[in-house]
Amino acid sequence: MYKDNLFDVKAKEPYNVTITSDKYIPNTDLKRGQADLFVAEGSIKDLVKHKKHGKAVIGTKKHHVNIKLRKDINKIYFMTDVDLGGPTFVLNDKDYQEIRKYTKSKHIVSQFGFDLKHKKDALALEKAKNKVDKSIETRSEAISSISSLTGILLFVTSFLGITFLIAVCCIIYIKQIDETEDELENYSILRKLGFTQKDMARGLKFKIMFNFGLPLVIALSHAYFTSLAYMKLMGTTNQIPVFIVMGLYICMYAVFAVTAYNHSKRTIRHSI
Repeated sequence: MYKDNLFDVKAKEPYNVTITSDKYIPNTDLKRGQADLFVAEGSIKDLVKHKKHGKAVIGTKKHHVNIKLRKDINKIYFMTDVDLGGPTFVLNDKDYQEIRKYTKSKHIVSQFGFDLKHKKDALALEKAKNKVDKSIETRSEAISSISSLTGILLFVTSFLGITFLIAVCCIIYIKQIDETEDELENYSILRKLGFTQKDMARGLKFKIMFNFGLPLVIALSHAYFTSLAYMKLMGTTNQIPVFIVMGLYICMYAVFAVTAYNHSKRTIRHSI
């Protein structure tokens, strides 16, 4: 890019950008001087913040075209080997050919893709692909590898989180049992004042709900917002695993809370 009046974060000019022609992009018809911008969801989107209809000069000082941004598209269209994971400009074909004509061949990269009309042909395509070049990656394989990586990271973080959660629940549980034993004399006084077992059980219930509920709210908030930040970084929007983990958190806290309540209630009943 020779001159940049588009991106908010300025780089030293000139610098390299990836461009392609609108004839390679379905349902895209740009006028000369117009450009669309492919920016994938995720952390890269935050790094390439830009003006809504910003302008730029693409090319060299001698051979260049002036473009004005029409819209940006949050979609992955090219392999990282082609666009290096960065933004890609879509230009009118005449503008694109003008720049391509003066671009060294070593800087021109091609990508070939095929869309299947029928999913049943996927197996046949897979076999044909392996005969040509096993290193060729299909879109489903790319999605699967990304999902596997995301799943592993979620499993590791969830395992560590649940381990920490068990430790916290044990600490709260022991603290609750100790407090109950220390307060047996107070419960005896309440009994003499006319409070029934049911009245004391109700107060005990609210106390345990507070002791376990407050840490639970903090744990759920931490898990949710940390997961949101991670998903934004990875460019994913599937929140189902997050809610599953949060459900496990709630179940674990509930088990410890109910156990603590029953134990404390039984201790009070047998002691007064």
